[in-house]
Amino acid sequence: FDGTDVDITADTVHMSGSQVTIKTPDFYLGDTSNYVSGSGGNLAIYSTGATTLSGSSITLKTPDFYFGDASNYISGSGGNLAIYSTGNTTLSGSSVKIKTNDFFLGKIGSQFISGSADKIEISSSKFHLTNAGDVVANNITASNISMSGVVNSSAGAIGGFEIKASKIKSTNNLLILKASGQITASAVSMSGNINASA
Repeated sequence: FDGTDVDITADTVHMSGSQVTIKTPDFYLGDTSNYVSGSGGNLAIYSTGATTLSGSSITLKTPDFYFGDASNYISGSGGNLAIYSTGNTTLSGSSVKIKTNDFFLGKIGSQFISGSADKIEISSSKFHLTNAGDVVANNITASNISMSGVVNSSAGAIGGFEIKASKIKSTNNLLILKASGQITASAVSMSGNINASA
């Protein structure tokens, strides 16, 4: 056939051969609910049902992409990648590595682990490690702690002694040291010089 236009209209059309080539800058295959179309260098694939791309190797190369909808998607553009889900998101494998200078895992203002500028911050309802190195916690249990610097406490217990707001006393009340300077003891043994003004 040698002509400018050709129209083929039929209920069923079969095209087969060892090689079939259709060359056109503008095409449309399908209907309004399912189609593959192309024009002006653009390609569109649309389906209201399931769409399958299958093969031993499939490569999609594009600087800008979007897979999903407003509630669940993976998108990328301008060197940035976004993964968003309103349900469960799973990353699984024999080895999963996330390398980044700035990260945030959790919920802002609640429980989270974050890091940036060579500092890390961990926060939960009863524990907070600030990016300055300060620790705020309700209860700490450890087998061995070495501390230096200033320790402030208005309550607690150390080696059989109770810490109160204005005094330190033994649990059996046989030794009491008050902030006013008063000392109460059931058994005192002293040596050396003893000076008293009253």
